[in-house]
Amino acid sequence: MISGFIEAILRIVFEVIVELMFHVVCYATGWVILKVATLGRNPSGRYRKHDKQWSDEGVSLLGLMFWIGAIFLTVWGAA
Repeated sequence: MISGFIEAILRIVFEVIVELMFHVVCYATGWVILKVATLGRNPSGRYRKHDKQWSDEGVSLLGLMFWIGAIFLTVWGAA
């Protein structure tokens, strides 16, 4: 019973850490990439619902793809 409770708490903590990484680190990276790629036009701001071109998840996903590519190039490019 106690081990199940501890496992649930650890799972919640892990989920929070993953969400923070995705929405903070990946969003910031994706935001910079989009600002450079679109010469400052997009994304116009965080949590703006009228900006349908780039959602917050899309910006975060772009940042995640950047980090996956950077890790891939670092690991396999050095070999």
